[in-house]
Amino acid sequence: LADQRVMIPMFGFVESFNISVAAAMALKHAADAREAKLGRRGDLTAKEQKILQSIYYAKHLGARANDMVQSLLERERNAVSK
Repeated sequence: LADQRVMIPMFGFVESFNISVAAAMALKHAADAREAKLGRRGDLTAKEQKILQSIYYAKHLGARANDMVQSLLERERNAVSK
């Protein structure tokens, strides 16, 4: 079952797109439409993006995560103090 039917026009000698190409084209179109409407690609503020990035580092960098988080916090402090 699907919520909507989507048609992607094909020009030239193209007979079909594979599913990954079709999905990529549809997602790119959706991202571009969102950016045109909202003026940005996502909903997160710059601060929320940094928090999410810090969480990613903490989960995926293992022992190096603490160093990376400290570096991000130091950059944030420097940016705020300017």
